[in-house]
Amino acid sequence: MNNVDYLKFTSEHMESELGIDPSYARRVGPGLLLQLYLGLITRTLHYHQVLDEINHLEGKGIGSRTRPPDQFLKLPLKGLYKKHYSQPNFIPRNVATETKQISKDEVERCKTWEEMWALYDPVKLFEQRIARNAMTGQWIVFAKHENENYYLCLGSHNDDENILKNINKFSTPVFSFLADYEGLAGT
Repeated sequence: MNNVDYLKFTSEHMESELGIDPSYARRVGPGLLLQLYLGLITRTLHYHQVLDEINHLEGKGIGSRTRPPDQFLKLPLKGLYKKHYSQPNFIPRNVATETKQISKDEVERCKTWEEMWALYDPVKLFEQRIARNAMTGQWIVFAKHENENYYLCLGSHNDDENILKNINKFSTPVFSFLADYEGLAGT
């Protein structure tokens, strides 16, 4: 069994275990499948959060609570896309980031500690962030090809090298069009 056949076998097994929608399962790269599967068996990833965001990108399921997808503008990932997904361990970062939305004038208007607490109420701040679809977290990295999304891997901020390694090791052998991406060409 060669590498591509092995990846196909393991991909089909993982797709069924994870409950990936068959309408786009062929476009989920082996690197992402492996990350989702390892997250499932080690209980370190709420993989349903990732699948919810992918379903949203595919026009299925519930709406997204995170930022809209955007494109990488710098090499080595230039031309690829990222979509945030969030999970419970990102709540503190989202609440802390939302405090930056509080203006100095709002703080100065507070006369009591109760008013100050109400202003910095973490539940309220979290709800505001959700309402603005501004939740942050880590990324689903994907490529667009012939009007379809190809989901390559998960990644995090400032981790371009590991994202690139994952894509080159697992996705480039399966999705030959990735060779057309400037940052992936010749790597």
